[in-house]
Amino acid sequence: MKPVLRAQIFAASPPPLGGVASIVSMLKDSLASHAELGFSSPLPKRDGFFKVIRPIVNLFLLTHSLFQVQWGGRILFFSSSGISFFEKLVWAWLVNFCGRQAVVVMVDGNFPAYWSRLPRLFKQIATALLKQSNLTLGVQSEEWGFYYHSIFGSVGFHVVGATVASDFFFASPWQDLSSFPTILYIGWITHSKGIGDLIRAFSQIAADYPGSTLRLIGPLFDQLHVWQNLASSLGILNQIEFVGPVFVRHQLITELQNATLFVLPSHAEGLPVVLLEAMTLG
Repeated sequence: MKPVLRAQIFAASPPPLGGVASIVSMLKDSLASHAELGFSSPLPKRDGFFKVIRPIVNLFLLTHSLFQVQWGGRILFFSSSGISFFEKLVWAWLVNFCGRQAVVVMVDGNFPAYWSRLPRLFKQIATALLKQSNLTLGVQSEEWGFYYHSIFGSVGFHVVGATVASDFFFASPWQDLSSFPTILYIGWITHSKGIGDLIRAFSQIAADYPGSTLRLIGPLFDQLHVWQNLASSLGILNQIEFVGPVFVRHQLITELQNATLFVLPSHAEGLPVVLLEAMTLG
């Protein structure tokens, strides 16, 4: 069967949670009518046996996807730091070896810290793979582009601006619904997202506004007890609501509309979609 696609996006889509899945979901909604563009997904991250076989299965899935793309066409994927970065470099090499062009969109705000800690040998391997794979980097701003150019040299890059789904633009803007503040966070409930900082900061607000509420929306990764213990030690457990993940976009819009304040306390971000969504709703 002759390949019919000019490009393929090989990236996670919901139900995996996070900014990349949200972006892919929006791309599907807006570009579904383009017959020359395809979408396919790697295996989602899981523990146990699936964690061991995932890299091998993903190589097979990627190979299947890229042979649906015509010679010289493009394959796009998203990369964070750590193992994900080296995995994407291997994917890019494979795509180039098979006569297609790889585009890797960098989305991890932690990458500079990760790169600074990486041993010199691994930096050399990464740079060599970059040069051999003939890939293009997608970056979230010109400043990010200059950063990657400073460490990788002549690698080409294009600025890929983040956006929000049209639902947010057509929703009613924020309004003050209560005299008691409701503070909202949406994202992964992890230390690197600054959740501990947020809970401690909220304890100071709760002392002055006993009717205030902190709502945390997102996956807890089996760490609910950690955050409950912290909140309990600060005497504010009854004012914090651990909502868990919300999969429906209109539910997130309602949450943002009903909140007094949205907070994103992450220690590092690339260009977070959720922050743009909150800004769009005022």
